[in-house]
Amino acid sequence: MRGSLSWWLMRSLRIAVGVWRRDPEYLARLGLLKLARRLPWRIAEESPSDAASAGELGDDAKADRSVRGLLFDALPDLAPLVTYPDPDPAATRRLTVLTDSLDAASQFGADATAILFAVALARHRGLRLRWVTRHRPPEPSTMGAVLAAHGVSYHDNIDFDYAPIGTVTRELGVADHELIATTSWQTTWAALQSFDPSRIIYLVQDDERVFYPAGEERLRCREILCDARIRFVVDSAVLLKHLVAEGMTGVAANGIAFEPAFVRTLYYREPRPPGGKRCFVLYAGPNHPHHLLLRGLEALAGALERGFFPATEWDVHIIGKAIPGIALPGGIAPTIAEALPWQDYAALMRRTDVALSLSCTPRPSYPSSEFVASGAVVVTNHHERRHSIDSECANILCVEPSVEHLVAALGRAAELAAGAPQRQANDLATRIDRDWAVAFALALGALAGY
Repeated sequence: MRGSLSWWLMRSLRIAVGVWRRDPEYLARLGLLKLARRLPWRIAEESPSDAASAGELGDDAKADRSVRGLLFDALPDLAPLVTYPDPDPAATRRLTVLTDSLDAASQFGADATAILFAVALARHRGLRLRWVTRHRPPEPSTMGAVLAAHGVSYHDNIDFDYAPIGTVTRELGVADHELIATTSWQTTWAALQSFDPSRIIYLVQDDERVFYPAGEERLRCREILCDARIRFVVDSAVLLKHLVAEGMTGVAANGIAFEPAFVRTLYYREPRPPGGKRCFVLYAGPNHPHHLLLRGLEALAGALERGFFPATEWDVHIIGKAIPGIALPGGIAPTIAEALPWQDYAALMRRTDVALSLSCTPRPSYPSSEFVASGAVVVTNHHERRHSIDSECANILCVEPSVEHLVAALGRAAELAAGAPQRQANDLATRIDRDWAVAFALALGALAGY
């Protein structure tokens, strides 16, 4: 018990253990501020009242926490990096990308775009590229797989490092003048505590505020998007316009947009074998609620009840994660695909005739563009301020997300998929970028000298 004889006798041992663990409370009390500054929470920046409130750590007593300690307990992704000055002179000519992970799942959509943008920026500026992850150690083979799939050659060395959250056992070497690219508001927040804000470029690929209810995370996400000290590269003019209209003043002051590319070597139509069934795909996302799985299933069930996709002519696939067993009208048993390898996902896209891809976010979903670039007819939805994307291709049917409108659109999509000449003509007239060098050119030019 705190204050007992045994508590006092064990005090020296507790202090020794606290120093061995580099516990910030003990280090601060012992005056080891230089070491404490290198921890994920910086004792030197705490107020005297914060430090005084810490008290002794008793065996059975719960210690008071500093405000910063409570913040990083609740929102660990916001903890700053544990850094040391990098003695390598070449570090000043480096682009460091700070992201959550680099693994097999990073070969899809926005994650792949982040890889392609970082490589393009490093090449454009003549910088050495370093990829730093925070949630899991990086898998370098993923980088090569993405570049190869998109036909991008990059022969310079790439460094890979792991800067896990909330640990002092791994420190990251940093240089004063290196360029930092971030891929989320959390990594941007962490970077702002460790780097000059004028050296940070935030790659914005959605309005991340919509992923949270009103509260702490939504507030901080808005603060990042309103921070005029950093630069923003925004994935699509539609998203940039939305963020500006929503009052994101940092994006309005320092934002530049690009349109993603969908290369012909990856996204193309594979002919259906003679006598083979047509292919319908419901894209429900890898366990992301904003992909509206339930609404998609309602629309699919309604379309099946109307006879738009008879089992004798269509195979039905559902792509997602943690998809429950589903009984669809007409006794149709869908093929459920979870954690598809990239090659299998791309092969499924190329043989899809109709795809239903919903998104409850301001930015048009990547799957919608991926499927239509692969020759499919795509049904997707409007979203508040998001403008229709059907101007990109007449094979995109963008409607209100009510069940009635979606079912009607699926009926039109089935007819269009069966009408080969019109579908092919629409495909040939598609206005989707196919070259990443062209897609990034404007953004890279705007970042010149930054």
